[in-house]
Amino acid sequence: MMGTTRARVVKQYPEDKLGLVYTVTSRHMIINEIKEGSVMAESKCLRPGQEIISITVGYGQRIPVEGLDRESVKHILRSIVSFAIIEARDPITTYSQYSISANVTKPVPNSKLGIVYSVTSRGVVIENIKNDGLLASTDLRPGYEIESINDTDMLGLDQEEVTAIFRSITSEINIKAKIPIAFHAIFGISTKVVGGDTPPRATCKMLCQRSVVPSILKVAGVPEASWKIIYDAISNEMIPTTKRAVELDATFKKEMDTFISKQMYVASDYRESHREKRAYQMLHQSSVCNNTVTIAATNVLAETNFLLNSYGIYAKLEVHREDLPKFSNKKQDGKIYSSYPCGIRFIRPESGQHTLSSSAHVPLATVSAVPVVPSAPCYEMD
Repeated sequence: MMGTTRARVVKQYPEDKLGLVYTVTSRHMIINEIKEGSVMAESKCLRPGQEIISITVGYGQRIPVEGLDRESVKHILRSIVSFAIIEARDPITTYSQYSISANVTKPVPNSKLGIVYSVTSRGVVIENIKNDGLLASTDLRPGYEIESINDTDMLGLDQEEVTAIFRSITSEINIKAKIPIAFHAIFGISTKVVGGDTPPRATCKMLCQRSVVPSILKVAGVPEASWKIIYDAISNEMIPTTKRAVELDATFKKEMDTFISKQMYVASDYRESHREKRAYQMLHQSSVCNNTVTIAATNVLAETNFLLNSYGIYAKLEVHREDLPKFSNKKQDGKIYSSYPCGIRFIRPESGQHTLSSSAHVPLATVSAVPVVPSAPCYEMD
């Protein structure tokens, strides 16, 4: 699998800390941070922004983590006492199952194709098609991923190998490419809770780059300026409100845990009622904060859909899920989740479906998050 990493994580002692900070969305598990000097850091294979696909604890079975909730992921990680194999993949965009085929013939061996491309762990991505090149008359567009050149698969090839293939072609050339379908512009959420009176602190960090226009937007012709407006709206409006709501909810949970322990072990009506009052006040503030998050996220989503209105793309909110404790084992069935907005998912509508403003006919697929990665160098083929 392109861009897939398998890391062996070894604990010297069962109590060793993994040092993994991660986000669990409704679909994916994303690495936010790997702490220096930790067990995870020693593997030197995994890095922030990657999506964890599976975890194999010891000699047990491979456990896919896609779609698991945060508590299930925690349970798997806590079961690691000696070693585990963690499989992760680099940031990817899911592409359409349909391929675009471009066929051109060089009049002379040194005719210019006019294609600019980058080679990343994700594959060979078209960055530009020059107007004066042979490929200008084809359906190839910036943002498409090259699948094959004259039936030679591009999977896993490096820049030198791709360049050699292009240079070896002197007459007919067939390029098959895939169209990007969707993209997640999300931020990771992690919370640190310590003892005493120190309040919990949340960290929210964007997992995509402001300077890199997502392929799905690039293909649709969305200007870079529009992408930056969307990115800034998520960073400046959605992140601060989500961060505050997460911190207050964590503080409320911490206070309730203390209240319950005092209620059980301390025979003091005053202390119990005092903490109960604080708990009710915090509950009210948590509700207000979560309502503010919803308003901010709705505003960002509305602005995003307005900017994408004429490009055949629509946006939906992506959410970060946290399990809530049961209030009654007898009266409550199933799990209840607390959901915080953590970004936006861009989607091109399925064939036969339409947005309110567009009749674009492009197949739909779901995608994983596209986290922060260094920009790959671009290579130009004449």
